[in-house]
Order: sequence, then structure tokens, then C-alpha cells
Amino acid sequence: MPESTKELSGRELDGTIAELVMGWRKVQYNRATSRLPFKWTGIPPDGHNYRSEIWHFSSSIEAAMQVVEKLITAKWKIDIQHGDEDDDEWEVILELWIYGKPLGARLSCCGYGQAATLPEAICRAALEAFK
Repeated sequence: MPESTKELSGRELDGTIAELVMGWRKVQYNRATSRLPFKWTGIPPDGHNYRSEIWHFSSSIEAAMQVVEKLITAKWKIDIQHGDEDDDEWEVILELWIYGKPLGARLSCCGYGQAATLPEAICRAALEAFK
């Protein structure tokens, strides 16, 4: 994996999201000589021990919404914004707040992602939050 998560793109970004955020195990790239029909595979977190193709988190809105649902379930606050006509980028801000005494509410960690597509911006914010 590249040292900076900002260097990740495409299926490498998908694989990192699958492992770090979504809980997939044994995510790997399979060479063309592999008997597996898919190039990026892993074991999903559904309790079964079978290898399948990882989802296209950074390019499919349906897969990216699975990331959003997982973050919401874990109590992350999510802010999604789209730029104007001069700036056609998506921005996603993730915040995890800890509530307790004696300090009250305080920001525990956060992530920020910006990209031309919403799925990629979601993935970039999630990676920054989980790194």
C-alpha cells in the first residue's frame, strides 16, 4: 500500500476501504494466472469463509452508501457537500464525537475527502478517518 492514502485510486482504494473500514479479510490482488475469475478478492465480514470480489466502493454509489451506512451505525456524523458551477467537486466531512464527563462533548477524530465523484469523496474521507 502507498505511504499516503491520497495516492490510492481505483481498485487499490476499494481494497483498502474493504479492509480498513468495512471489515473484509485477506483482501488481495490476484494475478491473471489465478483460478479466481476476479482480480480483487477478499472474505466479506458476513461470517462465511468464502472469497469473492470486493465491491467497487470508490466508483459505485450503491457500494459507497454501504460505507456511509457502516459509519452512521458506528455513530459518525457525515456532512456531504457539492461545489458550485466553478468548483464541481464533492466534499465529505466525517466527525466522531465522544460524549462524557467531565469534558462534555469533544471531537475524537475526523476525516475529509474531496473528489470529482461522490463515491470517491466518501472513500477518501473514510480512509483519512481510519488511518
